[in-house]
This record gives sequence, C-alpha cells and structure tokens, in this order.
Amino acid sequence: MKKKILYTLIGLAVLLLTVYLLRYNQSQVFEHRVPKSATKVVNVHLRQIENNLLFDFLAHPIIYLKSKPRKDSLKRKKFPFTNGVEIPENILFFSNATSLDNHWFSNVFNVKDQENLTSYFLQEKFVKSNIEGMEFYSKDNWVIALRENKLIQVIKRNHTADISKIVVSVFNEKAFLPQTSELLKPIILNESDISFSSKEHDFLEANFKEGVFEITGNFDSDFFIADTYHDIKGNPISFLTAKVNKHNLLFENFISSTTDKFNGLTHLSLDSIVNKWNGKFYLKIDAIENKIDSIITYDYDDDFNKVEKIAIEKKNIPNLNIKIGQEKPSNLWMYFWSKNAIQFHKGDTVFTTIPIYQFMATDANENLELSVNSSIDQIHSKEISSKLNFYVDVEKYLQKPLDIPLKPNQIKVLDLIGKFSIHWSENNEFLLNIELKNKDRNFLGQLIKH
Repeated sequence: MKKKILYTLIGLAVLLLTVYLLRYNQSQVFEHRVPKSATKVVNVHLRQIENNLLFDFLAHPIIYLKSKPRKDSLKRKKFPFTNGVEIPENILFFSNATSLDNHWFSNVFNVKDQENLTSYFLQEKFVKSNIEGMEFYSKDNWVIALRENKLIQVIKRNHTADISKIVVSVFNEKAFLPQTSELLKPIILNESDISFSSKEHDFLEANFKEGVFEITGNFDSDFFIADTYHDIKGNPISFLTAKVNKHNLLFENFISSTTDKFNGLTHLSLDSIVNKWNGKFYLKIDAIENKIDSIITYDYDDDFNKVEKIAIEKKNIPNLNIKIGQEKPSNLWMYFWSKNAIQFHKGDTVFTTIPIYQFMATDANENLELSVNSSIDQIHSKEISSKLNFYVDVEKYLQKPLDIPLKPNQIKVLDLIGKFSIHWSENNEFLLNIELKNKDRNFLGQLIKH
C-alpha cells in the first residue's frame, strides 16, 4: 500500500513537472510582430512573470487563497481580459516618432470571445466608438481597438490624439522586423520580466524581484542635462536634484499646454519665469513637524457688533528647502519682486505665490532660495555630476504625512512601499528602485494580493 502511494506521488510529481516545463519553457515569439518602421520596442515576458507569481503562490498560498468580498460583487459580473483573448508567451509594444507618432501599439491579439470581452470593457467604464469599421474602447490614455476578431492595445501620448488611421496601418502591416535585427536582438537575448530597446542603442531591463522592483540600463535623453550637485547629507525624507533642458520638445509642449492655466491662477507669466530660470532645481525635505496655527476670522453678533473668532488648526509642516537656478544673477528674484510675489511681511521676506505654507525667500545670486520651517542648507559636501537624483523614504513620510488628500487605493499602495529612488548618471546609466517593506515576497505578487 505504501509503495502504491509513493508511486502515485512520484507519478503526480512527474506530471506536474512535465506540465510546468511545457508551459514555462516555451519560446517567446518575435517573428511577424514588430513593424520595420519601429524605432522603440518593449517586450513583456508574460511567462517569466507568471512563473515568478507561481512560486510566490507556492511559498504563500494562504495569502493568495484569501478573498475579499466586494460590495458590488453581486451587481457586477466580472469577465477577465485573459478569458477574451489568446494570451501569448510575451507581448511586444512598439513606437516611432513618425508613422506611429510616439504612441505605443501592441502586437495583434486573437480574440476568443468578443461579445463578453466588449461587455467587460463597457462594465469597466471604457467609452465605445466606431471608426472606419473598427470598434474603439477608450479609458484615459489606454485604447483597445477591435477588428475582425483581432485586437490591438494602444497607449496614447495624449487624450485628444486621433489614432484611427494609424491603427488601420498596424492591422494591415505586412513588413516586419526579423529576429536578427539590431532593434530586437538585445531583448531576444534578455531574460528579464520587461525589456526595452531603441535604435539609439538605449536598453533598459525591469524585474519584479523579492520585495523590489528595479529598472536598470542605459537611457539617452536630452530632457535632463548633466550638471554638478552637492551630495545630499543626513537622512532626509525626500530630495530631488535635476536640470531640465528648456529646449527639449516635451518640455516646450508641457509649458505651452499649461501656460494659460498657470497665468490665470498665479497672475504671473510662466514664459517670463521660464526665460529667467536656468533649468536647475533642488528640493529637500528633512522632516515633517506638527504645528498649531491660530486662524482668526470675524463674524457679527445679533447687535451687529464685529466679533473676533479664533480657531486652532493642527498642520503637518515640512522642513523644506528649495533652490531654483537663475539664468542671470537675481533676475528671477527681481521679477517676483516686481509682481509682488515676494513681499516683506512682519519683518520676513516671504514668497506669497504658494500660500499653502509660509515660504521664506532669499536671493543667492545664482539661486532663488525658498525655505519652510527651516533654514537653507549650507552645503559643504563633495560634488557629484548627474542628470537626475530623486529619493523618497515613503515609510518615514507616512509616519507623519503632509495634509494632502489621497484616495484609499493610493494609500493602500503607499503602505506597501519602503523607499523609492531614481539615479540617472551623466553617462546615461539609469537606475530606478522601488523597495517594499516586505522583502520576503515577489513585488508584483504583493501588489496583486494587497
């Protein structure tokens, strides 16, 4: 009897191993999927990601088997996207600046159940439209295009762009990159969860590790300019150092799209500010402290006598330092003075355009310096050269957060995170690191089952 049970267990183990090897050792598909016109490609290795999640499930089955009842579970019929389309071993997204207009398009999927799939999109608040014989389902910048039981996913670079003609060309594409192409070769040889390649020889790889999500590689962009900064001292909650290239097309488009709104809200000229700014920016939050503010208001009693009312309000105030580089010594400072955005108030020089906190202002010739609840750093640390440095100790921040309203799902995600950082060196080496508090489980698995 014992031998029979042992043979059964061995047979079951061999069967499971065979199924596992058949599923997870399948080769990724690259042929006839990326147009020859593509200049940028992202590969999402679905089988690799699924494999990571499988082992996370085997190590922590109870967490995955737990289900949280939803209030609307009886009202809404769920139809997973994966039930409606054939899911390949990997998904490819591609783009270029010309024929694809910097939008990102996926390879073509085969649709298995279009009726339930389209019902699911409408249930999830996608907006339906019919253009040139195709069905489009749109939600923010994400678009699903359907034609003759074929599907393409699109990530638009802006909400208003018309992509219908481009989608037709992608559906009708006949000329594809071979696997030997210089664009595909780096990602074919790579075993990361997600990889990115461009014709400019940029390459990035992303992985969901135990407790960490990491993007590393080489990425050349002129959005930021390499410059020299002092190394950050101490143990701050957050810091940012960067120098923006004001002539970068993306930056110019951003400024043109926000100028009217900014000018209307602040009664200042965004163009004038940008012209007097050299692109350099420094921000550091050392700590966040509880402060008590007295708010004085006035009302009238029944006899129409003016009555002073004092309300006590508790606020979380950051120890914040900001430095904004000036194109010429003092020119930003003088502009803000001329517009009364910097004023004397009770013996202090205050920057009044941001009324959330009391910003103390200082003209340091090269920089316009602003501080809240803190004095400006007197830095004597070593100098380093980089394009971008950004860091947030999320765990430390959440111990005493700023009074910024967040949605419940945003708070749930932030509760998982320990630290977040980006370093982009002067020679284009790129590193993004998101570290979760729990180091024992797969990063993506924690996001899915939190």
